[in-house]
Amino acid sequence: MRVFYLPCELGRRLSYIEGSSARVACLISFGHIRSWRHICNWHHELVSYQKLHLSSTSNYPSCTQSVLAVDSSSCVSTQRKLENALKNNLIDEAWAVFSSHKSLHCLPNQELVKKMVNLMTSTSSSHFLLRAYKLVLLLLDKRQDLIDHESLIRLALSLARNQKPVAATTILRTLLDKSKLFSLDILSTIFFHLVKSEVGSCLASTMLIEICELSLFQKSVTRNCKQLKLLNLSVTIFNLVLDSCSRYGSFLKAQVIIDLMSQIGVVADVNSIIIFSRIYEKIGQRDELVRLKVLVDGCQSMKFMRHYCQLFDSLLSLHFRYNDLDAAAELMLDLCSRSESFQCVDKLTTRSDGLRKPCLFYIGSVNLRSGHCIMVEPERLGNVLTVDLQVLSGLVHFSNGKLVPSVKALRRL
Repeated sequence: MRVFYLPCELGRRLSYIEGSSARVACLISFGHIRSWRHICNWHHELVSYQKLHLSSTSNYPSCTQSVLAVDSSSCVSTQRKLENALKNNLIDEAWAVFSSHKSLHCLPNQELVKKMVNLMTSTSSSHFLLRAYKLVLLLLDKRQDLIDHESLIRLALSLARNQKPVAATTILRTLLDKSKLFSLDILSTIFFHLVKSEVGSCLASTMLIEICELSLFQKSVTRNCKQLKLLNLSVTIFNLVLDSCSRYGSFLKAQVIIDLMSQIGVVADVNSIIIFSRIYEKIGQRDELVRLKVLVDGCQSMKFMRHYCQLFDSLLSLHFRYNDLDAAAELMLDLCSRSESFQCVDKLTTRSDGLRKPCLFYIGSVNLRSGHCIMVEPERLGNVLTVDLQVLSGLVHFSNGKLVPSVKALRRL
């Protein structure tokens, strides 16, 4: 029994000692220690090594304090260099000092981190913009307390302006996950830059759908509808995204966004009707174009007819596509009978300012109970025309204040 328990007891006593204890355990397990005297010699050497190690560390108590003092002074010196570089807008020097401070010590305080991110954001260099983006991702993963809301919005705007749609939408989605609200002007500007490319258009449409779904969820769960009110005023954002969807062929997403417009409560304007016309022509939905024509026919002034040239052109194109020559001829006769002095005044549908009241545009069949409808103002143009007025098919022209069928349309009858 003594031979069996003695090596185990020795292993328990020497298990806390590194290095040599592992060697003793290995020798015992493989049977290299043949006698009790050999075991005692090993134990004596290990105890001596432990005492020597403890005495060597206790004889120099100021070693650790001196190292900490040197490290602290170096950290303060690096922070001063970083402050001076940021103050003088020396972006190359500031980044070098910032990287050195991060690798030797840790991340600086929140003020210095914010200044560093803002300095790289304000530059026109794509290289530093991507560095700022990577730094922000690191902060969001490790130290979210060092980055603020305004810096993220400014970075997203700079990335979108520099045509970095993936990085810009990543920052926007991070803000959306944090339930942070956007300024209407900033959000419109970001989407304006995103939709300039096909990739940006795809990401912008997905982002808009996510924002709408979040707003609808907040409306159904809570009474805090600040973000919902923000989207009610931003029909320009919907027009920008829908126009890019029609240009790049994302018609399924365009239909989803139009449906979300009805659920959010966005009031469509002249730009929206032009974009709807192009989308419905591409996907062949003639009934929707006929309903839009009914709304446009009620306009009191012919000055808006120039903008609706696209609507009549798309409707006439679908008549020819479905080989409905009777409907095409009727539409062309209707265009020829219009005059510049044509007025259609209805007191029941007119507001006090002389413009028409908003009317309903039904999406899908009007007989479906689950269908949606969009509020439309056919005479509200807005501050900026966000779409191109160039007609795609060339079947209808605007000439001398009137919409007239082209020679190309007459030849197809």
